[in-house]
Amino acid sequence: MATANQSSQVTDVDELFCRVRVEKHYGNQNDISVALEEPTLVSLKDSPDVANDTRLLWAKKVIEAFQSSTEPQSTIRPWDFLLSLDGSVQSLTVPKTDGDHHKTYPTRFQIPTNSLLGLNQEQQLKRAEVFALGSLLYEIISGSVPFENLSDDEVQLRYS
Repeated sequence: MATANQSSQVTDVDELFCRVRVEKHYGNQNDISVALEEPTLVSLKDSPDVANDTRLLWAKKVIEAFQSSTEPQSTIRPWDFLLSLDGSVQSLTVPKTDGDHHKTYPTRFQIPTNSLLGLNQEQQLKRAEVFALGSLLYEIISGSVPFENLSDDEVQLRYS
């Protein structure tokens, strides 16, 4: 089973999920054995045939998922979205991370720390999540993660 293109490096800081994956069925959809099989999850990069209208619908639904959570939070939330070719989006359940301030998003979804200087914790959380949302939307529309061919350090340098 293929997974979305995410960094798997182990770091001193635990990374949270911030990813989208496409649910695909292969073979003849009229074949009952194919319909009963578990779908394969692939990255958007491995889904170049997805129509722009579907990508825009996914983007709209991911934005709605970000906006739908009204619970107070003390740390950034993990995001793991399953995108279906019919345009639907499922936000997969992820464990709460309240109180763990050492968690962060993968580099390509992470706001530079210098952009958070002087802000209170609530403002920092909002900006970190909005930045991650923007990176997810970029991936949904373009089919690749931001600065895909650059090292993590170079990505953060360009974001700064």
